[in-house]
Amino acid sequence: MTSSHATKSWFVRSRQQAQLSSARQLVCQASTAQSTAGQGAATSATSDRRLELTITGMKDGSCAEKLRKSLLEVEGVHEVLVDEQERQAHLRLSPHVRIRQIMESVRLMNCGYRAVPYREQTWMWRGYRVNYAVAGKGPPIVLVHGFGSNVHHFRKLTADLCEQYTVYAMDLLGFGSSQKPEGVTYDPHLWKDQVVDLVNTLVPEPCVLLGNSIGSQVALYAAAELKSRVRGVTLLNCSGAMNQRGLYQDDATLAALKPVFWVVESLLKRKGIATWLFEKFRSRERVQQVLSISGRAGVPPPYANPGEITDELIDLLCEPAYDSGALDCFVGVFTGDPGPRPEAMAAKLTCPILVAWGLDDPWTPWDGSIARHFRELEAAGDRQVTTRGLVKCGHCPMDDCPDAVAEALLPWLAALPSTD
Repeated sequence: MTSSHATKSWFVRSRQQAQLSSARQLVCQASTAQSTAGQGAATSATSDRRLELTITGMKDGSCAEKLRKSLLEVEGVHEVLVDEQERQAHLRLSPHVRIRQIMESVRLMNCGYRAVPYREQTWMWRGYRVNYAVAGKGPPIVLVHGFGSNVHHFRKLTADLCEQYTVYAMDLLGFGSSQKPEGVTYDPHLWKDQVVDLVNTLVPEPCVLLGNSIGSQVALYAAAELKSRVRGVTLLNCSGAMNQRGLYQDDATLAALKPVFWVVESLLKRKGIATWLFEKFRSRERVQQVLSISGRAGVPPPYANPGEITDELIDLLCEPAYDSGALDCFVGVFTGDPGPRPEAMAAKLTCPILVAWGLDDPWTPWDGSIARHFRELEAAGDRQVTTRGLVKCGHCPMDDCPDAVAEALLPWLAALPSTD
């Protein structure tokens, strides 16, 4: 088969569901594919792989053309088709090209684009819209984000995992693009039920649950209920509780401030005051400051790598906070039930647990009670628990230092017992 015939066949297959006009299809073939088809070119085309990316922020054809040219500048990318209407980019590339490399190339265009290796979908849960995404092929992994976050906070790690695994990521109710209904009790019990139902409804085989921060607490809670439906649990900088109510036992200073927190909780229950505070909390300037500036002398900021605090990151964290109903979730997190302790939930599990921890995390430190609990279990010979400290990583290592997370996670995943 010639290279041009292989290209044509691929385009026909990729467009069967799109029905787009030729004016909206921008097709480019690399010079190697345009040359006279020979055995070497045919072999190269056969060994190449296909990649579909979702592109947000496309405005017009000129931007799509700029995107196409930018992607073709990445070494190893041979063909690109940009579908403006479906917000998709279809690529043919060499096997060695990393998905994250392509995503970074799109970000550096400074066009306001965001490239992710998945399509977002809607799942109706208890009558509410839930946003979720699926990427890749292989054994399933379900990602659970933390407070104020969403599926896109895992975009870099998803790009690495989806090469070998089917990745499911979901916006918890009240966050991201999921619905933010008023009058709902936002707490770990609600989100545990959401994760359990997603696994039982959408994930066809036993999976790994991976959470960050409060998402780790929720992942443990869900795993305790799902039992044999979970092959393993990965905790990235696990929170001890959803809010300060569940942390007094860990910190004498925090316990001494309990009357102050009681006053703050009372104020948050007054809508006018809560609205004023939330307006300050969700601004781009405030989010940028929280991520990059230390709150106390000698204490590192939550992101250890300032270069990872990009406009793309600020956008994906800030935009959902302006949705209707976001205020209720914000208040619920700071005033609601803190949920069960991670230590208690982990004790109920029989599956392997990987604890990967950014060592520069000021919010849930490596020498804090949660990380120390799991380290002591491992030191005592508990083969169920594996701990890994991640150097130069902060509270959100999947975004702050995704390579370090992948280095710890992928061998652990490969060693998990088969479900066959």
